Amino acid sequence: MTFWVLQSKTAKNNVVKLELKIPLFSGIFLYLWYNANIQKELNMTKKPEMIVFMGGQGSGKGTFANLLLKQHKYNYVEAGAILRNMPTDSEIYKKITRGELLADDDLFPIIAKHMNTDNDLILDGYPRTIGQAKWLIKNYATIFDIKIIYLNINEETMFANIQKRIKEGGNRLDDNDETAVQKRIAAFKSTTMPAIQWLSQQPNITFYDIKLPGDDIDINFNYILKQIM
Repeated sequence: MTFWVLQSKTAKNNVVKLELKIPLFSGIFLYLWYNANIQKELNMTKKPEMIVFMGGQGSGKGTFANLLLKQHKYNYVEAGAILRNMPTDSEIYKKITRGELLADDDLFPIIAKHMNTDNDLILDGYPRTIGQAKWLIKNYATIFDIKIIYLNINEETMFANIQKRIKEGGNRLDDNDETAVQKRIAAFKSTTMPAIQWLSQQPNITFYDIKLPGDDIDINFNYILKQIM
């Protein structure tokens, strides 16, 4: 009698083993059937990946998101860019250029419209409140394998990076208004940090608190990859 061990991994990387004592000839057919059916079913249970970049102004969310796009095919949802592309006479556009946060109920339908649940996805600049974080987890944690990447930098570095962005030709209107920048940083500390802290305690997602090793973009990006891959 031949001893067969069939082994596979689930979507959560748990090893599944099935031990059988059957004739060799029958075992070959069983093996072919197993690969054609069981493995297919296991692969179908694997959820698409959602990577969520969070952090203060100038933390590099957009920079690292775009570098990650070169590594793998993701749908890219950049909340800030979506809002900045709203009509200039709209109330939403006027609020964000003043450095104000939008009400959660205003944002939910805008973000949901861009969420393609069939492919891996990068979400940049959202959520920014506990309400948005809860909405995201409630509606998408069962659909996506969610990874929250918190780029943990201090306020001094935020200001320095924004000034660098301006000198390098950045054309963001909300960067040029120092009062608006101060409002955005204050809003991050008072509103977004509680959302980040709440997300760090959720059991059904993966949370990364990343303190970047320096100023070099490539070194920082490789450091991020080592943490999350």
